[in-house]
Amino acid sequence: LGEDSDTSFALLFWGKSKKQGSYGGFFPIYGKLYDRFAKDEMGFFMWPLYSYTKSDDATKTNFVWPIFSLYEGAETGFKVFPLYGERKVEGVKESKFFLWPAFISEKRNLDTDEPIDTFYAFPFYLQSTSKSMTAFDVMWPLFSYLKTASKMEWGLFAKLYSVTEGEQNNGYSFFPFISY
Repeated sequence: LGEDSDTSFALLFWGKSKKQGSYGGFFPIYGKLYDRFAKDEMGFFMWPLYSYTKSDDATKTNFVWPIFSLYEGAETGFKVFPLYGERKVEGVKESKFFLWPAFISEKRNLDTDEPIDTFYAFPFYLQSTSKSMTAFDVMWPLFSYLKTASKMEWGLFAKLYSVTEGEQNNGYSFFPFISY
């Protein structure tokens, strides 16, 4: 289809994509774009009432953006922002939220030997665990804890006071007065 091109004049835009062809529109009334903003395809009608993006066999459709979203294809799920939402890429990652950003649950790296499970009840409790690591914060930044195969570390008051025990180093710190 030739070379990529992209032209805009104020809210009017048009262009051509090697893969998809010609596109254009007048924001916010109507428009379609190809291979722009790290997406394969984007479109809108009376934005923010309706819009969609397509990328890597996944489609996200928005109604009254950012309130309602529907995920289809390689990624599935929905959201009613900020009340509840869930997204899933089968065998790779899963995430849910309730009263965003207060309660968030994520499972990621499910396709690896080291999947990570995360739960946030922000700011009261934050936890992240995997086979080789456990980390949590209580009333962040008041107390934090981290344990891996090679070390254990905890801290108080954003680590102004902290203790580290591990294979390579052991010590404590009471910033700015003493550090060992």
